[in-house]
Amino acid sequence: MNPQITEIAKKHKDWVNIARSFGAKTEAEDIVQEMYIRLDKYIKPDQQISTSFVWITLRNIYFDFLKKEPVTFELDKTVSEDVCETESIEAYENLTSLVNKELDEIHWFDKMLFQLYVTSGKSMRQLAKETKLSLSCIFYTINRTKTHLQSSLIEDYQDYLNEDYEWLKEKHKD
Repeated sequence: MNPQITEIAKKHKDWVNIARSFGAKTEAEDIVQEMYIRLDKYIKPDQQISTSFVWITLRNIYFDFLKKEPVTFELDKTVSEDVCETESIEAYENLTSLVNKELDEIHWFDKMLFQLYVTSGKSMRQLAKETKLSLSCIFYTINRTKTHLQSSLIEDYQDYLNEDYEWLKEKHKD
């Protein structure tokens, strides 16, 4: 085993506590183990490793962990018993249809890039690397498309959240 890692491992409990201070709970041990692996892979022989270097490595691994964790949002709405679930599903489909209609109205490049970003699950940096487009081009295109969709569909989205499904039905018929 690498003697530098052995020396760093003497402060294992400290590293776990640091990972917990970032917000890691049960995964703190895993983050510290990942830190050992990363340091073993990237440090040079006889390189002095400071506590701040280990702290930054732990922080970066924790942030990587957060990116991989699925994001969930709790909607601050309760579904009343009067509203049938099929109406909710139909309203969601109508809202999706309205989004697709709006996307059909924008430039083909903006639509293609936005759909690629939304469906691929990749970050903008990953898309920039794979498509050879600049990160700023991808950012501004996606941001412009999001802004356009938000401004044109805000009332429809509010109707969906407020369970005013009849308004979405009328718009969908148009």
